[in-house]
This record gives sequence, structure tokens and C-alpha cells, in this order.
Amino acid sequence: MNIENFEQCLARLMKEYKISYSELTSILNYKSKNTLHRVVTGESGYKSRVKIFNDIISNDNLKFSKEDLEDLEQALLISKIGTGKFEAMEEMRNLLRRKEKTTEDIYITDIQTNKIISLDTFIDSLKNSVNDILIINCCWSAVSNSMTKLMDASPKTNITQYMVLTSKMAKTVSTIGNILPMVHYKGYMGYSSTTKDNGDPFPSALRYNLIAIRSKEENGKMSGYQIILHNENEGYITTEGYNLFDYWDEITKKEVDNMLQIKTSYPHSDTADEYLKFTEMYSKMEFNNAIYTYKPDICFNYINTQITKAAFIDGITGLGAGGLISEKLIKKLEEVHEKRYTNIFTKKKVTQHVCTAKGLKNFAETGILSDHFFAMRPYTLKERIEIFKNILDQEENNPHFNIHLLKDDNGFIEMEAICFENIGVDFTSMNTDYKLTEGHTEAIVRQKEFLELYIEYFTGELLRKDVRPSNETIAFLKQLIAQMEKSL
Repeated sequence: MNIENFEQCLARLMKEYKISYSELTSILNYKSKNTLHRVVTGESGYKSRVKIFNDIISNDNLKFSKEDLEDLEQALLISKIGTGKFEAMEEMRNLLRRKEKTTEDIYITDIQTNKIISLDTFIDSLKNSVNDILIINCCWSAVSNSMTKLMDASPKTNITQYMVLTSKMAKTVSTIGNILPMVHYKGYMGYSSTTKDNGDPFPSALRYNLIAIRSKEENGKMSGYQIILHNENEGYITTEGYNLFDYWDEITKKEVDNMLQIKTSYPHSDTADEYLKFTEMYSKMEFNNAIYTYKPDICFNYINTQITKAAFIDGITGLGAGGLISEKLIKKLEEVHEKRYTNIFTKKKVTQHVCTAKGLKNFAETGILSDHFFAMRPYTLKERIEIFKNILDQEENNPHFNIHLLKDDNGFIEMEAICFENIGVDFTSMNTDYKLTEGHTEAIVRQKEFLELYIEYFTGELLRKDVRPSNETIAFLKQLIAQMEKSL
């Protein structure tokens, strides 16, 4: 990507199109070429740049291409927010929008034999073993790809990762994006440390890019490996016994109390008590809080309590568990959901929800949410009509609730993200069924700078560039309702 500020971009375009200051001054009907000269030399303020940009895009005598004007608009934004913030915003866009990403493998040299092997090949060789893996930093997509493949092949693999999130937000957002594929595996746990604002160094144990492995083969033999990565392309490996894992495990555990746990895991139990705690946790995060949601369809707490209760009772009855849950517990679940439902539509803090036409249409047709709770039956057609009518009413009449349709359905990532202001951004696998016995987990990034950037990107670039106008969303909701009513 070519990153230029406004004056650099304008100067480049003038050079490419062989336009002098005098010529451009005449085309734009300016009295003096000094106006342009001050912009190109960086002497004028942001308002002057905005004026020139608007004059350029509205002038039919200039032959700049569509791509040139897009470059100029991007450059104007860079002049406003700075290169560092712009790069961070682009990483946030990459995080939330599906993008084909090519990953080059990392090659490691065995210091005993001097042989070179790819990290992916080496990690794949562990798939028939029981592995404990400790990762310090190494937040590159090639590492994440290798580890996810290993956890697929060897479900008993346990991975603990310690990482430093720096004040360089572009790097931090990239780090979060790279590790997310690992986070939702049962065997993964991650911790993050943030460099202090006063410049104090982070603990020496976290200065490395290191992977320590303790591996137990099928015959019971124990092996140990230590991999040090110089960068995202190369490193070296040593096999000096599994005691190296214990050494690094002891050092890093001393830092846990000063770190934030990225992953939220739950007891591997599907009891109603555990789900009560689960929904109470969400209720606390949502209460009177601004919420920014990125999800293909709607959220569970947008559905009224009567409909939710009926779907739950029928669902647990169908699973043969109806008699195992007390009326008292059902009443408590009902109270918590009512609190969540009331809060989302009556709080005086915004709820901004970005979804897809495809996701809403699928829910309208099936009654199954992308993250449908396994113990609930699909919503009936009559229930869906009522649900969508309420969403439409809130969109039209509630100034604190807005639902937005993405322009491009196919750009949606395979993950949902919900930001709770002043708390964190919760990333959840899009197709989860919340079954705790199967290791349902979530990743909550609590770093203040990441949280602020997410909200700034969401309310700025995402809502300004990537979503359809409100009238199109309203028309689409009405169309879905009409189609469902026709099917009654």
C-alpha cells in the first residue's frame, strides 16, 4: 500500500499528469497559485486541504482517474489522523473484513545438525504426540496456522501463549488478528501484557520470540524442543530435553498476575446453573453500556422474553432434560433475560449493530441464529415475524438503536465481535452453539488503546464506507417481514 499524506499525493498527481501550479490554479479558479503551493509544501492547515480536495473532485476539467481520487481521499485522511493511526485503522479493517492472506512459512535451523526445516513441517511431526507448548510472543500468522493444524490433528495439545501488546496499534491489531484462529480451541490459553505509558520495559521473560515444547510420544518417550525465532521468516531449534519447557513455564507463570487473560473459558459443564452464570456475565457487561456489534444476524438479547422462554422450554424438553431443570432456575433465567432485553432497547447509550442481508435472510427463513444456543429449538415463523417487527420498530423509532447492513455480504469474517465500551471487545466463533462441554470459549481484548481504536474505526470508517443507507436497511426489513407473512 502506498501511504502518502495529502500534499505528497497531490504533488505526485500533478507530476504524473504534468500539471503546473499555474495550470491547476486556473482550472480551480483560484486567484493565486500560493494557495496550492502552501498545501503542497505542508504550510497550510487541514481545512485548506479539505477545500482543495472538494474543489478537485467536483471539477470536470481534471482528468484524474477514480483510483487517483480515491488515493487523494485516503491521503486527506492520513493528513488528518497521521500515518500511525491510519495503519492501525487499516489493520482493524483487515481484522473485521475477510481478506485473502498469503502466509510464508518460517524456516528453522537445527543447531545440532545444521539442517533446515520449515516450522510447519516440524510442528506437523508432533501430531501423534501429546504436547504441551509454551509460546512467548511469536504472534505471526505462520505460527498460528501451524498450531491450529496441530490442535486439529492432536486435540490433547495444550498451548499457552504470553504476548506483549505495544503502544504501536497497527502492530497490536495485527497481533490480535493473527492469534484469533487459535483462541477458540479448547487447548489454547493466552495472556497479554501492555508496555507502560512511562516507557518502563516489560519483563525480560517476554522479550523473546520463543516456542518451548514438551512432547510425549505414543511409546511414552518424552522429548523437548526450544525454538527461537529471529523474525517472521527464520529461527533455530534445539533439542536439549523437556526440562527447557519447565524452565520457561516457571519464569512466565511469575508474570501472569500482571497480565490480562485474553481468553474467557468456562467449566466444561452443560448444567443450567453454568448457563445462568454465563448469561449473568453478559448482562453485567451490557448494562447501561454503549455496544458496538459485528455479527451476521441479530443478537439473542434482541428477542423478547416470552419468545425466548418458549423456545428454551421446548428445546430442553426435546433434549429430554425438561424435568431436570427446576421452575426456580427457569424463573431466574427468565428474569436475567428480561433485564438484558429491556436494557438493550431502553438504555440511553447507543447500540450500533452491523450485520449482513444474507445473515438476516437466513434467520428469517430458518429461525436459527448463526450462534444458536444448542438447547433452544428454532424460532417459529410467527415468532420470527414478531422479532423482525420489533427490530424494524427499534430501527425506525429508537434513536439509541441502529442496525446496519454491510454493502458486501461476502466480506464478513467467520467471527462475531461485540464491543462493550470501557470493558473490552469480545470475539466469538460465528457458528458456536455455546456448548460448554465442547469447549466454547471467547476472546476478550481489554487493552484500552485497542478498545478505543475499535470504536473509532466502527463509528467512523465502517459506518461511513461499508454499510448501506438506513432507508435501504428499513426497506430490506420490511421486505423480509412481508415474505414471512406471505408464508403464514
